[in-house]
Amino acid sequence: MPKNNAQQQRSNFLSRAPYAVAAILLHLIIFVLFATYVMFKAPAERDTSTFGQVKIALPPPPPPAPPAPSGGEARAALEPALTVVPPPTVETAISAPVPTTFTVNASKIPMPNLPALAPPQGTGLADAGASGSGQGVGSVFGSSGSTGGNGFAGYFYDLKQTPDHAPTGMDADKEQVLLKRFFSEGWNEEDWSKRFLKGTTQLFANELMVPLRFSSDGPKAYGLDGICKPGYWCAIYHLTFTATQSGDFRVAGYGDDFLIVRVNGSIVLDSGWYPPVTGFSRQTIYPSTWLKHPSPGHPEYCQTVVGTSFHLDMGDSVTIDALLGDADPADGRGRCGYFLFLLRDGQDYAKDTQGNPILPILQVQPNSNLDRPGDHPPFTSKPEDALLGPH
Repeated sequence: MPKNNAQQQRSNFLSRAPYAVAAILLHLIIFVLFATYVMFKAPAERDTSTFGQVKIALPPPPPPAPPAPSGGEARAALEPALTVVPPPTVETAISAPVPTTFTVNASKIPMPNLPALAPPQGTGLADAGASGSGQGVGSVFGSSGSTGGNGFAGYFYDLKQTPDHAPTGMDADKEQVLLKRFFSEGWNEEDWSKRFLKGTTQLFANELMVPLRFSSDGPKAYGLDGICKPGYWCAIYHLTFTATQSGDFRVAGYGDDFLIVRVNGSIVLDSGWYPPVTGFSRQTIYPSTWLKHPSPGHPEYCQTVVGTSFHLDMGDSVTIDALLGDADPADGRGRCGYFLFLLRDGQDYAKDTQGNPILPILQVQPNSNLDRPGDHPPFTSKPEDALLGPH
């Protein structure tokens, strides 16, 4: 019986063995498949920031190119820092303040001769508030009241701005080129009226005698104070009269910075700080020892130049044109001055104690009481020297 039981059990074990083996194999196969799935699972998209199992610090991709900067606008934070030069400012045609960065000829007028505000005593510069410097009656540049049609009549031109107040970028070199062209093309004031700001006020003067003063007095006399800053301006005067005697004459004078005179359309004088812009040849010159404060190293400053001779016949209609111009504003402290004389050709004139000739001022109507405070050459104003006076 026991033997039979053992045989029976062995028989049962053997009969169940295939099932056990199959189960084991099935579990093994499942395990292998699972392990294979885990180990050889298809990886996600490759991370280019890794190499093996070590993380590599790669820079982020560059951002899209930003638009061109406007002015000083900052660039993207991730973009490398660059030095950006802003584009130049474009001038507009609207009213704009006149730039003050003009080139200053420091050698022309020494700084000690240029007081910052009001000139102290003894500078030779007439105070802006002094008699004869403001607008209207008494201005050294003329009066807004007519002298009966027998005086110089002048208009003011600001070469620094257009009629619409847009800056022209004028400087000393450009002004000389402009004047050369103005004279070579026949004194075309209509062209200037279209290109530059022309004052609406007309001034009338019996004589052109402007003692040394601040350049700002020019536009102030023409009612343009605050509209026209000092420097780079011109005033053009015309005088028409009938000659009351025959003879040969010369004009003489000086202008800071320009004084150009023509008689009946011909240039007879070009005198000033800059070389002649008309081709005029300066020959007879009187020194400026009358200056209270001369410019060191520049003895030619304010020297009176004698013009070329011209002939008049009694009864002739005569036209005199005179351009007074100023250039370098010297940082707002520049000065100007204009002196115009009328000489009889070949006549000798008395001199002062310093050797300066005392010349007759070119005056239209007799004015024996002419007085001009400030620095100017010695002159006479006898009635017989007036163009329309007794002869």
